[in-house]
Amino acid sequence: MDVYYGGFSYLGASDLIEKSYPYSNSLNTVNRGVSAFDAALVDKIRSVKINNFDLQLGDLADIRDDAMALTLALESEMTSVEKIGDRYKLLILMSAQILLFDYKSMQVVATYPIDVQFNDSLDHQPTREDILKRYRDIYFGDSKVNILSIFIDRLKQIDPVKKYSNHLKVVNVSVKDNLMTKLGEGVSEDQLIQLMGQNFTRFLSINQSVSVLPFTKGHAIGNKLAGRYANGEVYMMEIPEPDYAIDIALVGLQKKEFSKNSSGTAYIYATQVSFKIYEPLSEEVFYQGKLFNGATKKVPTSQTNVFDWPSYSETLVALFNQLTKEMGDPDKKWFKKHSSNANNFNQFKSIKKVIEQCR
Repeated sequence: MDVYYGGFSYLGASDLIEKSYPYSNSLNTVNRGVSAFDAALVDKIRSVKINNFDLQLGDLADIRDDAMALTLALESEMTSVEKIGDRYKLLILMSAQILLFDYKSMQVVATYPIDVQFNDSLDHQPTREDILKRYRDIYFGDSKVNILSIFIDRLKQIDPVKKYSNHLKVVNVSVKDNLMTKLGEGVSEDQLIQLMGQNFTRFLSINQSVSVLPFTKGHAIGNKLAGRYANGEVYMMEIPEPDYAIDIALVGLQKKEFSKNSSGTAYIYATQVSFKIYEPLSEEVFYQGKLFNGATKKVPTSQTNVFDWPSYSETLVALFNQLTKEMGDPDKKWFKKHSSNANNFNQFKSIKKVIEQCR
């Protein structure tokens, strides 16, 4: 089966690309209509063997109407700096989607999430050039943390012939009032909502091998997904209605001192999240409840500033990863450990039926 490569793209309104992706956009030089990202991707594509389909390279305008196409669509880039003692920790988080779509109808057929996390330590406050160099490495470097190489590896797992029975989608993500004050300046509410929706989508897709439609806060009007290819061309794709919907709400954050000695202080960080999994048309609820997760972080005495966001983020992401693994085969011990209502396990088990309907 032929699938046509549509190019690297950015999700979101065209006039917000520079603001939403400042470093990626700076690296997106275009030479004779071909972006630097696409030039690098084409070289990588030509050097690998893809078993499930033939990936065709060329202008989308030249392909037949009934063809399938795909794009590597960047969803978010986030950069944070944390001072630890006399060092500066630089964290870069990026997420993207491989969107497989019907070229004639411009309707999304399947999605495959990608995440990149890059950490570095510097002896000075990172300048814009320092940060841009790290982004350049993420796109064009030889390390394992390379978003274009990860894209190539994910291509090998795509099966465009497979027809999923039903689709899941994270529809609503929210944060309880006043919780953002506990996170400091490490992340904005919009960024947190985007990260929650994208991370849950990614883990659900990977851990259960089901079709999960992209989370689209800020990137969609109705069921239309707006984007712009790296060469400047704008597109609009249609997202099908989900058969099953998921609502996620961050409802609790807690930090407690666990132990203290001359070397530093250990804190327990905990997050509590409300989940609702339901069928939109019938409004049948399969599971609704609160789950929590915690982790311990040791803060050395030499660290003068403590940023809570990275620790809360770690517990949140771990909860999403564990929960999405449990959804296919729920375990009572895990549920009792993480649930605020251990008597609700029978309802929790019904999630398995949803997963089976989406394979």
